[in-house]
Amino acid sequence: MTVRDPARLRNRHAVAGIGLSRFGKVPGVSAMGFCLEAAARAVADCGVERDAIDGVLCLMPAQMGEQHGWASRVAAFLGITPAYCATMDMGGATAVGMMQTAVMAIEAALTGAAVLLARRVKPELFQALSSKPKEA
Repeated sequence: MTVRDPARLRNRHAVAGIGLSRFGKVPGVSAMGFCLEAAARAVADCGVERDAIDGVLCLMPAQMGEQHGWASRVAAFLGITPAYCATMDMGGATAVGMMQTAVMAIEAALTGAAVLLARRVKPELFQALSSKPKEA
């Protein structure tokens, strides 16, 4: 097995929490508001203390002019002191790209735990991840 072998990462990293915000046009709620709502729910769901989260990766917002420093602003609003921040846009691959980047940042000891924030993900896509296993 070489260092480049992705199999060495198997069972070493996990998505620990999922948080969804409300959907649609909600009067008085900005893109940042939706982002923070989802982030707070993900942090509450993950079982990791907020102070242990030191990485923030965010999908760049759609509104022009808001992209600069988006991940850093999210971290500040969440009360997270980031060791690693990234505002990303990879089109439809952004969520997967953020997961890959988070794993690489953790492996490189740039961060210990990260919150990843994307948008426009249908809730039914997360049903398998968020539903608890049925007890026998």
